[in-house]
Amino acid sequence: MKVLPFSQLILGLLLLLQRGKRAAAQEATSYFGGVDNEAYLDWLAQSSYDKTSFLPSTTQGEELGVALHWSTDDSTIRLAVAAKATGWVGLGLAESGSMRGADIILFTAETNELVDSYVLDQLVKPFPDDCQSWTLIDSIVEGGFVIFEATRLLDTGDTQDRPFLDDSSVLIPATRVIAAWGDTSTTSFHGSNTARSSLRFFGDATDEIAAFERVMQDEAEASFTVQADNFQVPVVKTYYHYVCVSEAEILAMGVPLDQDLHTIGVEPIVNSAYVHHFIVVGSSESWDSTGDCEEDFPGYELAYVWAPGDLPLSLPSNVGAPLGSAGFTSFQIEIHYNNPNLDLGSLDSSGIRMYYTSQKREFDMGVFQLGDPDIGLYGQLVSPDGGLSTHEFACPSACSTNYATQPVTVLREHLHMHQSGVSMTNTQSRNGEVLREGSVDFWDFNQQGNLAVVQEPFQLQPGDAFRTTCNFDAKNGEVFGLGSEEEMCIAFLYYFPRQDSLLFCGLGSGQDLPGCESEYTTVAAEFSEFGRSFGPAPATCPVDGSEGEPPVRAPTSAPQSESEDDDLVSASPKIGSW
Repeated sequence: MKVLPFSQLILGLLLLLQRGKRAAAQEATSYFGGVDNEAYLDWLAQSSYDKTSFLPSTTQGEELGVALHWSTDDSTIRLAVAAKATGWVGLGLAESGSMRGADIILFTAETNELVDSYVLDQLVKPFPDDCQSWTLIDSIVEGGFVIFEATRLLDTGDTQDRPFLDDSSVLIPATRVIAAWGDTSTTSFHGSNTARSSLRFFGDATDEIAAFERVMQDEAEASFTVQADNFQVPVVKTYYHYVCVSEAEILAMGVPLDQDLHTIGVEPIVNSAYVHHFIVVGSSESWDSTGDCEEDFPGYELAYVWAPGDLPLSLPSNVGAPLGSAGFTSFQIEIHYNNPNLDLGSLDSSGIRMYYTSQKREFDMGVFQLGDPDIGLYGQLVSPDGGLSTHEFACPSACSTNYATQPVTVLREHLHMHQSGVSMTNTQSRNGEVLREGSVDFWDFNQQGNLAVVQEPFQLQPGDAFRTTCNFDAKNGEVFGLGSEEEMCIAFLYYFPRQDSLLFCGLGSGQDLPGCESEYTTVAAEFSEFGRSFGPAPATCPVDGSEGEPPVRAPTSAPQSESEDDDLVSASPKIGSW
């Protein structure tokens, strides 16, 4: 084998890097619909960034939106934001995809000022941070564009900043971002000038999509769809549309549901700008399409969630989701439409394409539901006093002791409430010691529905206990139930290998699964009691120019014990390639 000199290897790497930058620049020529974007292209020709993405307007098509360019090193991010505007533009890191709980930077053209800002529960003009972490590098306002360039530490250590987590692994949900812009001389209500997406600041979405396509081409035998059928988007601002696909309908698509199959990938189909997000649930019970899809569908086990920017999902090479004789046989999709301008005549057929194989993979994926998965609180008032309340469900260690025969790996953790939800946590403990906590400080049902916690996979061992806490602001007599206008408190853990009876732990679960009855408590609450980490003013501001830490890894489980649990740790199955 011929060994290249070191200088040639370096030259080759530089050429690859330049090729990637040229490809990104070429892609950017189509931003803003490729129309009236000369001022932006002139700026782009003089700039140099490693990565780029376009966030199209959520309601006004591809001609409006925000172009984002960025480069990172071990401690900092340098980014540029461009919008078709004359007054101001803002960009935010958004925990749940909304303004609530967002870390926002706002640039105003008239004053050439960049303000590090944040928003808490109320949808109001962002508050300036006590500590200003961003440094403005340059800006231009010409040709109908506002463009600014700025830099910041990846992790400032500021409680009013959100860190840029290392999201390069497809095991970790991408980073949710929002944007807005306007033509007024000061920051004001943005109206329909908004965009939102999910980005990998440390990954390559193009490679991720290409990798998904290759895996599905090589390993999937066929696919089927769960989607709307030319549904006319109603002329209302917000509408939830339900579509159910029965076992008979899936059989008619050629899927052999009488066989034991594995779903190995899910691809979103989105063909309308009015689709805000959607949720897909599955059922292994028979459903014949004669009942009401929203009210009578016999299951609510989460199968997939999509929000703008989300990419196709490919399961690890040794894991599959049960489909057919040992898994789901029918599905329901809930599509949230957003039509703020009350436009007429739009048709939509959005949904998902599910890829499957009869060549079973090594492990089945299971779902462990915590909190109140059986809706044991059905019909009860969420907040009897008509205000803030906390509901806590403590799943004892006996549940995982009884039904987890080995350590399992949790791939994703989804948190779920409805419209009066405020915040939620799911805490994992072992031997009385807290290991980790999945959380959302600022819940917004209208933006996400089911929130995937941004973290690395973690391990669940026999004997682990969980505490699921949901905080609500229920002022209108809301009760617990199945409808979107009612409330739920459920954490979904997607794990492998599937354990036959590691299914539920909640109110009433102990009747079928002894040891899995949760202890339930509820109290009236105050916002100050919700234990949020984002928003409080920091005790001191970080020193300007201080050296930052390398990119922060997404949260994961606690360090492995060196005790008698070592045998359990070593027995845990490994995640296959993606």
